[in-house]
Amino acid sequence: MPNRRLVEEAMVHIWMLLENQQDDPELVQKSILKDTEQDIFDTLIAKRQLEMVNGKVRFTPAGEKIGRTMIRRNRLAERLFYDVLEMTDHDIMLEACKFEHLLSSDVEEHICTLLGHPSECPHGAPIPPGPCCERAEKTILRLVSALSELKSGAEGKIAYIKTSDHPQLHKLMSMGLIPGVKIKVHQTYPTFVINVEEAQLAFDEQVAADIFVRC
Repeated sequence: MPNRRLVEEAMVHIWMLLENQQDDPELVQKSILKDTEQDIFDTLIAKRQLEMVNGKVRFTPAGEKIGRTMIRRNRLAERLFYDVLEMTDHDIMLEACKFEHLLSSDVEEHICTLLGHPSECPHGAPIPPGPCCERAEKTILRLVSALSELKSGAEGKIAYIKTSDHPQLHKLMSMGLIPGVKIKVHQTYPTFVINVEEAQLAFDEQVAADIFVRC
C-alpha cells in the first residue's frame, strides 16, 4: 500500500499530465513509474482515485480533490520561492516538491494571501483558487481598495500586494508592508505617502495601485 506522500506526488504528476491532455493509460502509468519509481497506477484505480472513461484516464471526485490541493500547494510554493526568496528555477522546482507536503490548509491560505492570490505559477501554469481566493474576491467588492484609490487621512490594514514584479514585491515586504500591517495615508499627490508605525513610505501611483488595503 503506497504511503500518503507517494500518492500525493503521483497525483501532482498526473494533474500535470491531464492538464496537457496526456491521458492515455499506458503513458500515464509509465510516467508515474518514472517520476515516483513506484508502479502505483493500478492501486490508484483500485482506491478509486483514478478511473477510466472511454479509454482515457480521469480523476474521480476523491482523486481530483487530492490532486487540486497538492498542485495548488506546489505552485504556491513555487511563487513564494520565486517572488519572495528569489531562488533559481532549478531550486524552486526541487524545494516546491518537498514543501507541498508540509503545508497545512491554514499555512497555504496565509501564503496565498501574502502573495496576493496569484493565478499562475512562475512558469505560467494555473494555480487552482482556494477558499481564501473566493473570500478575497467577495471582500474586494465590499471592503478592500487599492491604495491609489484612497484619500489623504484614510486608514486601514494591508490586505495583500498584487504584482508580478517579484523584485518590487520583495522590496515592499522588506519595508514591512505585509498583510495585516496598519497604515495611514499621509498624502496622495504628487506621490503617495503612507505612515507605517513610526516610518513614512512614498510610492508612485503605479506601485500604489498594486497595494490593496482593507479599510
